[in-house]
Amino acid sequence: MVTGNVQAVELVFLLLLLFVVAFGTLARKLQVPYPIVLVIAGGLLGFIPGIPRITLNPDLIFFVILPPLLYSAAWVTSWREFSYNLVSILLLAFGLVIFTVIGVAESAHWLFSGFDWKLGLVLGAVIAAGLDGLERDLRLPDPVTVDPASFSAAERRKRGVAQLPSSLGAAIAELERSQVLRDAMGDMLFDSFIATRKGELEAFDGMDDEAVVRAHRWRY
Repeated sequence: MVTGNVQAVELVFLLLLLFVVAFGTLARKLQVPYPIVLVIAGGLLGFIPGIPRITLNPDLIFFVILPPLLYSAAWVTSWREFSYNLVSILLLAFGLVIFTVIGVAESAHWLFSGFDWKLGLVLGAVIAAGLDGLERDLRLPDPVTVDPASFSAAERRKRGVAQLPSSLGAAIAELERSQVLRDAMGDMLFDSFIATRKGELEAFDGMDDEAVVRAHRWRY
């Protein structure tokens, strides 16, 4: 059975290589960038029934497959055309991303009453955690009908029950260790968010609850 699966995967890879050559030749004849033709053709090939499902590690795509493709494309790119279209490239690479983020945030705020940036961040974190659970094929633990605080330390470790952070500092430290949120938000946004939370922790250190509420009342 294992040999049959390996042969099926090898056959699929061989066919994919043949399709890449064929569609690359077609793109050259049509004078269309080959990535566009490959993306469209790959999407259509995905609807063919009977093709075995192959799961690839995202790191394999980003660090092994994409760099040679980008390097080869950059090598044959005309510097004159690149410099001529530099403004359009920068607008698409940065401006369009920023416009999309702001547009989605403002649309959500207009469509759903009370939906703000903080709720959007929480929603994104929930979606990222759910996708990570699906990718790692995680399963929900056995249901608990009693107070988990009544479990012994050994029982909590056995059941995978972890205590929630009891302070803002502990919560920030736990958040900083989350690779899932870092991958979802990106290094720059994640580091900026953590730095902001640490700054608030230092600014309000030693204040009582009423002072913290007064400081945040008109901000949020």
